[in-house]
Amino acid sequence: MTSKSTANRAKTRRLYLWGMPGAGKTTVGKALADRWGWEFVDLDTEIVQHFKMTIPAIFERYGEEQFRHWEADTLRRVVTHYAIQCVIACGGGTPMRQASRTLMRATGYAVFLDVDIALLCRRLLEQGLDQRPMLKHLQGKELMDFLQDMYRQRIGIYRQADIRIVIDQGMAISDVCYIIEKKLEGFADGDLTLRPNWKSD
Repeated sequence: MTSKSTANRAKTRRLYLWGMPGAGKTTVGKALADRWGWEFVDLDTEIVQHFKMTIPAIFERYGEEQFRHWEADTLRRVVTHYAIQCVIACGGGTPMRQASRTLMRATGYAVFLDVDIALLCRRLLEQGLDQRPMLKHLQGKELMDFLQDMYRQRIGIYRQADIRIVIDQGMAISDVCYIIEKKLEGFADGDLTLRPNWKSD
């Protein structure tokens, strides 16, 4: 089945990408949207454009709690104003709010990009941490320890995603997209056995 066929069969469902910082939500989201001919939305970019401030500036001036409030508001605005055929790359903390999870689960499929912490750490250091206010002062073991703690705190929420994709160093973006498409085909057919198996998936 082609990529666009997969998209058409799930056409009443948005796709929300969840995962840790550096998991590749924006990269995978853009690739999926391109394959399917859908719109792509990066939630952080929407926040920056709407409030006309960078994410670090928001954290510095207003703090994380206010940022999370604006993040939830932005998610609601995106769901209201963008087409149903839309791939949305969420912030790492977006699903932490119950109301946001409920909205996403009611209006689309949530896909958790589960990336090994060591790989996350390498990616983040390569990308630079200046635009990541929770991480920018961390290096080496401090960064690794922080990411491990964050993962432990968030994994219970991330496990509520409809689909989990385990990503390792050798996986190309096209591989990740293909796996997501195959899982979505099962959901479109009503095959809920494709929900994540947290022992073996």
